[in-house]
Amino acid sequence: MEWKPLTEVGQLEDVDRASREKAVLILKHSTRCSISSAALARLERAWSSADDEEHSAYYLDLIRHRDVSN
Repeated sequence: MEWKPLTEVGQLEDVDRASREKAVLILKHSTRCSISSAALARLERAWSSADDEEHSAYYLDLIRHRDVSN
């Protein structure tokens, strides 16, 4: 899975533009939450290389980047 880190508020405009070309996934992940960690692991196991071609996947660590999460 090819995650693109989402670390700055300004990137959200880029994500919006990218969504006009292909589907976009934003995973808001809490590194302190076991349920979030389980969901991340399950998603990564199920994701295929074909999914990378059809979608852009963005990873947001909402603990470290609360401003972007908000």
